[in-house]
Amino acid sequence: MQWCGLVWIGWEFMKKVIWIAGSLIAFAGTVGLVACGGTSEYDLGGSVVGLNQPGLKLINVENRDIVEIPANAKSYTFPHRLRYGESYQVAVQFAALQSTTTQQLIQIVIQPDHLLCSVTNISGTAGTNVTTAVNVTCTAALRSVGGSISGLGESDATPTMTMAKTFGGISAPSSTGTITKVVDSAGVFSNFAFSFASVPDGATYSITIANPTGKTCTFDKNNATGTLDLLDLSDINVTCKVTST
Repeated sequence: MQWCGLVWIGWEFMKKVIWIAGSLIAFAGTVGLVACGGTSEYDLGGSVVGLNQPGLKLINVENRDIVEIPANAKSYTFPHRLRYGESYQVAVQFAALQSTTTQQLIQIVIQPDHLLCSVTNISGTAGTNVTTAVNVTCTAALRSVGGSISGLGESDATPTMTMAKTFGGISAPSSTGTITKVVDSAGVFSNFAFSFASVPDGATYSITIANPTGKTCTFDKNNATGTLDLLDLSDINVTCKVTST
């Protein structure tokens, strides 16, 4: 019978051969096996949904493989393939990841502008699970927009703040801001604050004021209209005064 070549590596050498159903099984304290013939290999990748911006990069921490996925891609594949039986684990985080000899750890190293991307089907074994189903889904990053409202007493009526916004060339329904009281550490009223939550990053916005009775409220700066770019906004401040008669 023709055997594949076996290379045994280790300080101490021990071998016990058992024949079971025509297969050779080797046991040793420290063993390295080099088999003649080919080894099955598998792609590591998957589908991509919602990626409409460039700049997304994934890294396989175990072998330092990096793949950059272009805008509007529907799928991706890492440059290096996995051997049969090789485990992998997918993670989405920005901290450095520790790995063992057999794990394939993947992380997103660069998020595309205006999006948050995540990876599903995060673990498995090549040849057992489908390694081409490590899928990426991207959605719009959501921001908060707001500021302070000064010049009002605690019991005064507050203005109504309305935001119109356009995202991806499409006008979204207008939304009304949430207004809350601001108190100091002693619980004493200070002023009001307003905010709009879940505004898509990259959206163009425009905020308007409906004045309360007897008051005229204006923006302190020319930042009530603009485009969100990777940051929350909290300095769109308003000052209200008694309306002149």
